[in-house]
Amino acid sequence: MKHLPLAFAFVGSALFALVACKAPEVEACEDFVSAAQDCAEMNADPLSELDGLCEDVASVCREYYTCAAKAECKESGGVYRLASMPCTLPEDATCVPED
Repeated sequence: MKHLPLAFAFVGSALFALVACKAPEVEACEDFVSAAQDCAEMNADPLSELDGLCEDVASVCREYYTCAAKAECKESGGVYRLASMPCTLPEDATCVPED
C-alpha cells in the first residue's frame, strides 16, 4: 500500500513523457508552420493549405523545415512570404503543398 503513490508517480511521468515527446521532424514542421502563418498574417490571409501539414511528416523534410522556419519574411509584389529559396527541398518527399 505504501508504494501505491510511487507507482502512480511513475506511471504519470511515463505518460507525460510519451505525450510530450515529439519527433524532431514534427517539431521542425510546427516551427515552419508557425513562421509561415506569422508571415502570412501580414497579408491578412492565413495559409489554410498548411493546416494538417505536420500530421504525417517525412523525416527527410526536417532539414528543410528547420531552414525555412528561420527564413526572413519578405514582401515581394505586395505579398509577404518566407524567403525560403536557399532551403533545399528533398527530391523524394513532398514537404510543402504544391500551391
